[in-house]
Amino acid sequence: MKKLILLNSIFLTLLISNFGIAQLQVTTQENYKGLTFINVETQTGIYKGNAAVYGKQKGSEEGSGLIIINDIEFSTGVIEFDLAGSRAADAPAQMRGFLGLAFRISEDNSSYDCFYLRALNGRSDNQLQRNHTVQYIAPPDFEWSKLREESPGVYETYVDMVPKEWTHVKIIVEENRAEIYVHNATQPTMIVNSLLGKEKSGKLALWVGPGTDAFFANLKITKLK
Repeated sequence: MKKLILLNSIFLTLLISNFGIAQLQVTTQENYKGLTFINVETQTGIYKGNAAVYGKQKGSEEGSGLIIINDIEFSTGVIEFDLAGSRAADAPAQMRGFLGLAFRISEDNSSYDCFYLRALNGRSDNQLQRNHTVQYIAPPDFEWSKLREESPGVYETYVDMVPKEWTHVKIIVEENRAEIYVHNATQPTMIVNSLLGKEKSGKLALWVGPGTDAFFANLKITKLK
């Protein structure tokens, strides 16, 4: 049975602005009734025409930042959203602007499957960096470095992407398989034929890597069961 969940209501419009995070109003966690924050600083507002949630990983803490969507248990289905990101102003040059979505998150938030994009790689002059624009990971056992070393080219690929501009993403999750589509493409940008995460069902979260300014908008979830 399909269940459609539209989550625009949690992306609160607190300030009208078409600029960057300097124009977004800082709020406390109590303002986000539908979200829980793990290792991430957040703001909300309008970014380039969309009511958005902004996230940045807390610099003093280890691990990725998670903006968890409350009260959703996800196993299989379709997730669509828009993202925009870049390297944060205070981040070192090697940071590429990491942002995406984690699914089937364990109760303690330590294990999940995740697709993320490296915002600066899509238009890089370095072809190897371009080939690493889209990434699949399944922490804690299958981080990007392990997957790249043991299965080069299998869990990452190229897609065109402009830093700081909205990019549409669709993720289709089946029992043991997932596909990611970027820019409303009719064919998948990348396919993972055997998911590596430990959980078969779990929480959903917007995912923010280190040294990144990340914006998310227009989240839509269609649960298949």
